[in-house]
Amino acid sequence: VYDAGDAEGMNEILTQSRAEPGGPELLERVVFARNEVMATRLQERSSDGLDRFVLVGASHLVGERGIPNLLRARGFDVQRVGAP
Repeated sequence: VYDAGDAEGMNEILTQSRAEPGGPELLERVVFARNEVMATRLQERSSDGLDRFVLVGASHLVGERGIPNLLRARGFDVQRVGAP
């Protein structure tokens, strides 16, 4: 899934993780809360108007609460580069 660049497949894996014991709490702490922090830091660093290249783990890129969607909601133009 990861190697194929299958964002929907990655999101499905995260969704399935919610069904595991402790899954929702773990996802909240390890993925979603960190996504919010990273999106805020990226927004703060964008004030100089320079383009940014950001590299993060795949789980931070997918789903409604993924970094790309969080940044889009804040008015950023986010483009995927690379895999299909």
